[in-house]
Amino acid sequence: MSARILGVLVLAALVPACGSSGSSSGPAGPPGGGGPPGAGGTSGAPAASLSPFAFPATSTNTLHAVTAIDADTAYAVGDHGVILRTDDGGATWANLSDFTVSDEELYAASFVDADTGWVVGANGTILFTDDGGATWTLQAAPTMPTIPVNHLRGVAAISATQAVAVGLGGIIWRTVDGATWTEVNTAAAPITSADLFGISFLGGTDDGTLVGNDFVADTTNGGATWIEDVFSPAVVFSAVQVMSSTAVYAVGNDNQFHRRDVAAWTAGPVGFAANALSFIDANTGWAVGPLGQIAKTTVGGTGAVTPWTLQDSDTFNQLNGVAMVAGATAADTTGIAVGELGTILTFAVDPMNGDTWTAVAEAPVFDLLGVDARPGTPAFVCAVGTGGTILRSVDGGVTWTEATDSGTTQDLTDVHFPSANVGYAVGNQGIVVKTTDGGDNWTVENGGIPSTNLNAVFFVSESTGVAVGQHGLIVRTTDGGDTWTVIESGLNGEHNHDVDFVDAFTGWIAGHQGILRTLDGGVTWSIVSTVSGGPEIGVDFLGSQIGYLVKDNSVMKTEDGGTTWTPMTLPTVDGDLTALSFVDDFHGYVVTDSGEVLRTDDGLTFTLLPSATSQSLNAVDFVGLFAGWAVGNRGTILGGQ
Repeated sequence: MSARILGVLVLAALVPACGSSGSSSGPAGPPGGGGPPGAGGTSGAPAASLSPFAFPATSTNTLHAVTAIDADTAYAVGDHGVILRTDDGGATWANLSDFTVSDEELYAASFVDADTGWVVGANGTILFTDDGGATWTLQAAPTMPTIPVNHLRGVAAISATQAVAVGLGGIIWRTVDGATWTEVNTAAAPITSADLFGISFLGGTDDGTLVGNDFVADTTNGGATWIEDVFSPAVVFSAVQVMSSTAVYAVGNDNQFHRRDVAAWTAGPVGFAANALSFIDANTGWAVGPLGQIAKTTVGGTGAVTPWTLQDSDTFNQLNGVAMVAGATAADTTGIAVGELGTILTFAVDPMNGDTWTAVAEAPVFDLLGVDARPGTPAFVCAVGTGGTILRSVDGGVTWTEATDSGTTQDLTDVHFPSANVGYAVGNQGIVVKTTDGGDNWTVENGGIPSTNLNAVFFVSESTGVAVGQHGLIVRTTDGGDTWTVIESGLNGEHNHDVDFVDAFTGWIAGHQGILRTLDGGVTWSIVSTVSGGPEIGVDFLGSQIGYLVKDNSVMKTEDGGTTWTPMTLPTVDGDLTALSFVDDFHGYVVTDSGEVLRTDDGLTFTLLPSATSQSLNAVDFVGLFAGWAVGNRGTILGGQ
């Protein structure tokens, strides 16, 4: 059977713990991330375990900007603190994100060379590097600014010590020593209260232009002072590029390209509201925008009947940034465009087909619903999801392979490997698929199961296991899935969400009706508790007495085998809790449908961790103190080893 090697999906690392997947995965194992330089960028367990693991290349987070140093090196930035770098023209990317420094949304980047530059973003975030992104320094906002600290939307690096950043509410900040930022737009010298979105400087000079909500202003002294250029009619400008001492180009929400030559403004129709632009000379440039739209001009953007021509972009995702680099000839032009859901496009001139944009990264269309990991060095990890998707990693999540034939197109909701070679996945319409070779090949094994959606599965050996699902369904097999027996629980109208065993005999089911327990390997089940406040979504036991339960928006702990439950302390979160995984009495994780990750280090109180995504996280599994994975929508995988 052939398999497709996926572009890396992993976004970031979680930290210590172990236990079950969103459903369950068994007894806990041992504790143990435009434009050229000078042109101004683009618009548009113990606590120590928080240190991120090595980040693979791409991200499902929206990317807001890209800036190119040369034909090989470029940086892209985006949501949740994502910073990516390429040194091969966009073919591959290194994730330089450091969530211990910042996990804010990042909106713009500007570099003076391959090593030195600034990235800015939400809540006044300013990040600086002088070692090519290997390390980042969080620089402080001006002290007690006149305009309250807000989102920074643009930045322009003038030199290794000079830069100007702009943002919402008229923010204009400036550094002349590369470290200390001062406010330019002050009560004593007011400039504007308009939201500012883009800024650009002419390379090698102090001449720059900033743009925003119906506002344009210019400087000739490195941003120390600004003079407004009154523009009519009103336009919300999104991006600007200073081309020469007399020429400035800009785009905005009016579907037009605007250029100023000396003092006169002219316009030409782009065809869409562009988010960013990048020109390689006075006449040749590109603009990008919604629905993957890319337009090119070779006549300076105005004057001709159709000054802009749409190009095939290979995506329908919104594009937020573009950076083009001129080559020795027009045929050597290269470029990169970035956008929502981690979209990255590269540009080349094909000898046969001309200008060509190719998607090198884009969030998958499938959602991942279940994950199971087996301890090892490296660990084995398997994730399943919609449309019969099955992914596996044999190197601790560094790379992932997608099965080309999982045996089904039904959504798969959970997966469990009782051994290194044998694994089972379950899903909608009673589907069960099995592998006996570590996930290379899968066959359907659901004889005797009604056409009812299955939500979780657990095998106590290669041949004996239990699956649970909608309408109170409980099924059991003792022959490796060849045949399944429906187990009557007397609660056939209520949904069962999760199942977990700690040995061959003792297991629990979490569902709408409460907590069921078996002491005979799943042959019979009885209710041991009902907990008010919503359905029991996930359960994870560490032994015959101590276990954890996630339900509604609470996490509860039992020390008597599930008879009584005590609520644990949670911080306020945006989303609903979806899954949990514990490694021991003290260390555990919970995830939410807003991409949040919570951790406890004392078995009593959870804290909110920095997360690399806002996608729904649907399952989580840890197999050691420093080895764990969470999976979610659009192919999201967080974690590492």
